[in-house]
Amino acid sequence: MATASPHNQEEVLISDFSRCLPNDAVSWVERDKTWLLRRYRAGAAEGIMLSAEPGVAVPEVTYPLDLDGWHAIHVGVYQPDQRACSLELRLTTDAVHRVVTGCAFLHEAYGWTMEGLWKNADLTGQSLHFFKPARERAYLAHVRLVPLTDEQVAETKRDREQQATKICGGVFDVHEIFCSSPPYTPDTIRKNLEPFIGTDFKRICWGTTCSTYTYLYHTKVGEVFGHDKADFISEGNRFCAGFLATSLKEGWDPLRIAVDYCHENGLEIYADYRMDHSYPLGDYNDDFTGRFQRENQHLRCVSKDGSYNVHLSHAYPEVNAEKIAALKEQASYGVDGIYLDFTRFPPWVLYEPPVVESFTGQYGEDPRKLPDNDLRWLKHKASYMTQFMRRLRAELGEVKSKTGNNIALIAQVDCQPAFVTSPSSRTDVNLVNALDLGTWIEEELIDVLAVSRERTYSNINLDYYLRMTRGRKCKLWGVLGQTDLTLFPEDYDWQDYFGGWPRKMIPQLDPRRLVRHANDLYNQGAEGILVWEMGGAPFLLPRWNELCRLGHKEELKRQFGSEIGRFDGYPKGIVEKKVQFLEA
Repeated sequence: MATASPHNQEEVLISDFSRCLPNDAVSWVERDKTWLLRRYRAGAAEGIMLSAEPGVAVPEVTYPLDLDGWHAIHVGVYQPDQRACSLELRLTTDAVHRVVTGCAFLHEAYGWTMEGLWKNADLTGQSLHFFKPARERAYLAHVRLVPLTDEQVAETKRDREQQATKICGGVFDVHEIFCSSPPYTPDTIRKNLEPFIGTDFKRICWGTTCSTYTYLYHTKVGEVFGHDKADFISEGNRFCAGFLATSLKEGWDPLRIAVDYCHENGLEIYADYRMDHSYPLGDYNDDFTGRFQRENQHLRCVSKDGSYNVHLSHAYPEVNAEKIAALKEQASYGVDGIYLDFTRFPPWVLYEPPVVESFTGQYGEDPRKLPDNDLRWLKHKASYMTQFMRRLRAELGEVKSKTGNNIALIAQVDCQPAFVTSPSSRTDVNLVNALDLGTWIEEELIDVLAVSRERTYSNINLDYYLRMTRGRKCKLWGVLGQTDLTLFPEDYDWQDYFGGWPRKMIPQLDPRRLVRHANDLYNQGAEGILVWEMGGAPFLLPRWNELCRLGHKEELKRQFGSEIGRFDGYPKGIVEKKVQFLEA
């Protein structure tokens, strides 16, 4: 087993963690507050693993390096089964721990070691430090340190500082981040953001709501998630409520921590607001039911048959006022923009009495007797949402005048532009859902149109949206989902993955599929890429090493080519674009 030595210019493999300090923090036998050492063999390699089981509270331990200069740091972890493992590590000068996890594959046996690049760093005067939270488990097999040449160091620094490829971002389900086990500290937020610093993922879309009317920061407008509740449907929800209650008690606001940390480290942060993620009263033990929803059931959307929908309607001024107040509050934190998630979930307006009455007054017809795709009716419904967007834009302008911050407005919408709503017609699904995107773009009510198929991995056709945004100020981004239901095991049980501890891991989609899809979107004309469910994604190092350069368009083009572009295949087969007929 090789060990580090002064001024070593050869690759260094560290696989004997019995050298960790303090000496009494590691042991060959199981003891409380002590890391367990395990001798192992993996193929031709042998080593002494550093491990700790769930429920064992261990101290941070140090491995002295005594190395000079820049190295690439590769970390190897052991994955015994489908339950999550979580190691934390840092260099001496790092302020925040880096989390490293293992991976699940759908039909493969466990018991492997997995290695990935953590980062390139100057190791002069540095040591390695290892830790794990009490409820987690961790198995560190080896660390491999590869010296970098002067040219490699210069390239590392250039790539971190350049901005040309920093055109990507992540959409964060912050509720899932806060569902992590104790301790509840601001560093939970920083640990989830730190891996994005200096990468192509400069844009952080940070979830501010769990359901639409339960909030994940110290709101004065609505209700903080878990407020005045003691009984929860899952352990994760109890952890989330505990995280927020602790932050309130100790006086640190999660959204303020996230905004400040992003701006201190060159990241942009957007308040990600789910436009209507609501559940019927009584569902999930009312964990996700906010006060405004409970007290305003009379403002729900009304279906064509007169039955009530679960969502509150934008036809009512009270609903618009509540949401705009919350969005203004989030904007006041100094975020770079507001990310309105319209994929979570329509409808926004249906057949509520004021909508029906105003349509009947204008057209002399009852919309409930018209075909669902009557264009007059769709435009009429959409006028309510357009009015909401106009008012929101104006109110955010007031925030800008007070703070001096320009607040971008991003709309994430469904990427499926056309649905057959009858055998003989085709209608924009967003217009069916009362979103008149063309008007929003024409009136400059949004700065970015982000088209998505929600968190599901799916093909995206940009042609329709390119025509809509061409010649306008509105930019066009593609939003990739990285979930595929075929990756869920046949015996999948929701509580195994979000309830008990340590949780089971769901297999992750091959990252190269996402990279290839991003190249396709660039070829189609996307100006930027966002990826769903990025909370914790960088913790799986081999996968993150594939994704973190998603904005390097030229690299992607060399790898995947530029032949696939528009959906209609243009200009394949065209020799000349213009033919003139001449006089005989």
